[in-house]
Amino acid sequence: MSKASIRWVIKFGGSLSQSACLADWLDALARRPCIIVPGGGLFADAVREAQNRHAFDDRVAHDLAIRAMGLYGRMLLGMAPKISRAESIAALTQRRDPEGACLWLPDPEETCLQKLKASWDVTSDTIAATLALELEIPELVLVKSLTLAQEPLSLQSATDQGLVDPALRGMVQGRNLRLWLKGPDPEGLAKALEDPVSSLTQLIT
Repeated sequence: MSKASIRWVIKFGGSLSQSACLADWLDALARRPCIIVPGGGLFADAVREAQNRHAFDDRVAHDLAIRAMGLYGRMLLGMAPKISRAESIAALTQRRDPEGACLWLPDPEETCLQKLKASWDVTSDTIAATLALELEIPELVLVKSLTLAQEPLSLQSATDQGLVDPALRGMVQGRNLRLWLKGPDPEGLAKALEDPVSSLTQLIT
């Protein structure tokens, strides 16, 4: 896969497991050249609950939360078997056929992920941005179960409102990455990628 062959990284928030749109979005994206990053969802919630109960440190929780993303990712793959999978960044770069979607199952041992702060301020939002920057993919859309306005929104405001994680702004500030948000409305996500300005909420850094 050449770095220029993929335009989009798409992060599916874990809370979308409750959305009626999820299966249709995955099916439509299966035929598009993009990389899907799973959220943690209920699997990450279980890690958070376990840390609260057993008081293990943030590094352990951080690594387990990344592995929770892999569990949610495997659930998505079970819903959409036409989407391929990659268990490392190296596997993503070695893809010979970037025509369809590939879902990344993140490993906390990846060098770029090891550099992230071990904190609940770092969620799959920042991890998806880390991947996009690592692969020099120019656009990232964060798909969330939130009601969003159409007009552009500053990243600082999105952070203050809890729409994105607190670490994202520091990761992308001054970097060559365009950010977008999409809520769980019935409009097709694949179609929105063709015309993001009229279909997605842009985050201004």
